[in-house]
Amino acid sequence: MAKVEFEVISKQAIPPSNGNGHSDDFKALMKACVAEAVEITKEVNTIPWQNEDVRSIALTMFIQRARLN
Repeated sequence: MAKVEFEVISKQAIPPSNGNGHSDDFKALMKACVAEAVEITKEVNTIPWQNEDVRSIALTMFIQRARLN
């Protein structure tokens, strides 16, 4: 049985806003989340990851970060 644990190491910078308090740079945010999801799967190489897993991790991070914005 595999176990995955996540730990917050540091906060990521939130993309700059467009002046009204809302970020419009969701593409850059999604790219960062996908890159980090790939890094996570490479670091935890004891699990046979699938593309769907990477997508799920990236989407979870994107939703949470977009909500904070």
